[in-house]
Amino acid sequence: MEVYTAVVIMSSFALLVAIVSLAGNGYMDKRKKLILSVVMSFIIAANFAEWLPAYLDELGGNGYNLVKTISKFIELSLAPAIPLLVAMTIGSSRFEKYAWIPIGLNIILQIVSVSGAGCVFVYDPTSGVYSRGFLYYLYVGFLLLEALYVLIYVVLFSRHYQNHGFIFLLGIATLVIGGVMVQFFVPKIRLDWTCAAIGMILFYVYYDSLVSQVDPLTGLFNRRSLDVRKNHLHNPCVIIFLDVDYFKEVNDDYGHQVGDQILASVTECLRHVYGKFGECYRFGGDEFCVILTKEYDKLDAINKKFVAEIRSARLLEERLPYVSFGSTLFDPATETIDQAFEKADRFMYKQKRFRKSEGTGNPPPKAKKDREKRIDRARKNARR
Repeated sequence: MEVYTAVVIMSSFALLVAIVSLAGNGYMDKRKKLILSVVMSFIIAANFAEWLPAYLDELGGNGYNLVKTISKFIELSLAPAIPLLVAMTIGSSRFEKYAWIPIGLNIILQIVSVSGAGCVFVYDPTSGVYSRGFLYYLYVGFLLLEALYVLIYVVLFSRHYQNHGFIFLLGIATLVIGGVMVQFFVPKIRLDWTCAAIGMILFYVYYDSLVSQVDPLTGLFNRRSLDVRKNHLHNPCVIIFLDVDYFKEVNDDYGHQVGDQILASVTECLRHVYGKFGECYRFGGDEFCVILTKEYDKLDAINKKFVAEIRSARLLEERLPYVSFGSTLFDPATETIDQAFEKADRFMYKQKRFRKSEGTGNPPPKAKKDREKRIDRARKNARR
């Protein structure tokens, strides 16, 4: 019992430290920090709610039956809510409102159980032992539904961020699920909430690291990530630099909100085409970089697909300009990564200048009209 008590106290203290760290975190928005703090607080509460009946049994006597019952009610009521709250920290889903239904039903089930029905758990005051009621597996079903929801959501979340840290997330899930399974089959070994506490701290470390590496507008990796990644490129790959044509004109003519929408549209095209073969970065206002580490021998076909994606996107948003790009094959045996970056950047600006000089950059409507007016004025002045 002493070891169990120490584990509960230390794991709860670690979560308290994480909550304090969250309060001073400058990367996350307030809503996500609040939800993460609530999740950690729930785990602390459930951890002590599981520990307290065992500790009171160690003291002996039957004077704590109500406290034990309330503790069990708190633990079993909180458990299914925690996975959903974890999912809410990383985003929102149109299915979120439906995910609250099992949680509400579970709370009703726990209220019925503690009211005397004993359908989820039954406490025997003579032996001081909890036994599972006839609807205990319904509670397990609610818990599994929420766990499945968060697992699916985490997979989609990881895919959105180009599978960044997917193995780490899978390890966290394995740790927590393993602790729950041990508790389920060997109830005397209480590892579930300890594993949940460790998993939550690891998730916070992962998410904090991710937020600092991701551009908040596009969801692509940022300049900081690119600078780190380029120093770890030791195998051949393709470097692609991309720049949105006439982006300044879009901002000037339609405002920065439309400009943000344009960047979001370009991002979706990048992610859909290049994300399967490498990593996408936004490292400037309208500047992007792609590092292709797979199938870069098919670069021409991949680039053509990207051009087709941009054209399709322009059918929905005519203000979307063309995107100039330049690429080069980086071979660490013959050049440095900085030289490869400079080469790709040079090729990109070469294409950009060519497209503008030829008038094939597909400027947005108003910018195109303004450009035509400037050309007409220049021609008239030349005739004079």
